[in-house]
Amino acid sequence: MNTLKIGLAGFGTGGRFFHAPLIASTQGFQLTAIHTRSESNRAHAKRHFPEVALVDEYADLLANTELDVIVLSIPNHLHFPQAAQALQAGKNVVVDKPFTVTSDEAKQLIGLAKEVKKTLTVFHNRRLDGGYFTLLEYFDKKTLGEIVQFEARFDRYRKELRPNSWKEKPMPGSGILYDLGSHLIDQSLQLFGLPENLFARLNSQRPGAETIDDFEIFLNYKSGLNVRLGANMLSRTPGFAYRAVGLEATLEIGGTDGQEEVLRKGILPSSTESWSEQLNPQHACFYTIKDSNIEAVSVDCHVGNYLAFYQNLHRHLTENEALMVKAEEAIQVVQLIELAIESNRQQRSLVVKI
Repeated sequence: MNTLKIGLAGFGTGGRFFHAPLIASTQGFQLTAIHTRSESNRAHAKRHFPEVALVDEYADLLANTELDVIVLSIPNHLHFPQAAQALQAGKNVVVDKPFTVTSDEAKQLIGLAKEVKKTLTVFHNRRLDGGYFTLLEYFDKKTLGEIVQFEARFDRYRKELRPNSWKEKPMPGSGILYDLGSHLIDQSLQLFGLPENLFARLNSQRPGAETIDDFEIFLNYKSGLNVRLGANMLSRTPGFAYRAVGLEATLEIGGTDGQEEVLRKGILPSSTESWSEQLNPQHACFYTIKDSNIEAVSVDCHVGNYLAFYQNLHRHLTENEALMVKAEEAIQVVQLIELAIESNRQQRSLVVKI
């Protein structure tokens, strides 16, 4: 198998617990260099990836002629300039979600990737959650009948702010709309396509919060389908992750995908044949009405597979397999985020013209 070398820019939560272990576990990829200045991040990298070179400057990755791919796991406002530099340096590029802060930036990167004939993709890993796989199964089987209402949430509880986190500072691309909202919008677009109109409510709930930490987005479709997406940081009680209401039945999926928890423990997908056994699948329930009574049947959810993203990328680069996440799809996520911000500003529903 052709081995391709990867340089990783950024070794915070995304780089440390997602990209580095997934790259290291993907046959045909070699994690060759990591760019980080943080002493704690460098210590973690040396402990868990001792064979990988550590570099102080992003320019060192760009200048490394051995690297085939650069992966960006950095603050959102840096996605555009650093992705552009990597493409201009002749590298294939993976950008963590969200693609960029603005759709104009995304359009420029797509144009540049075509110009230099390099691959550009976005790490929308929540397409590979077990709960999402379960949704796809039930949608494909049409067990629910026509879907008339769909809700997806990504609620957490953390009242305390993290003053050193860029995600909680008032800067372009910060806040949970760009963070968790990117996941929910991408999943919704994959399931249902673009809506006819959008209404959004954005808020800062926690004391001292300077970024959006609570949102709801309502997507309406010509078919009559209503989609509601939301997230906040003050959810003390467990709730559902997805609720799909069809004319024949309802499917409700709770909990969160277990892959992140296992990756945070330092367990690599390649380190054990029983990787899937380490995961705790999300729980789900299938509801119908029979003889005027509610019937609830427990559902076994699929386990997720984030590794599939990098396996697909390798096959794309070596065998020309179609990309799992196309940049042209990822730009639509950014466009709907922009529209949500404008809808909240105007306090009204807006037509989706993309």
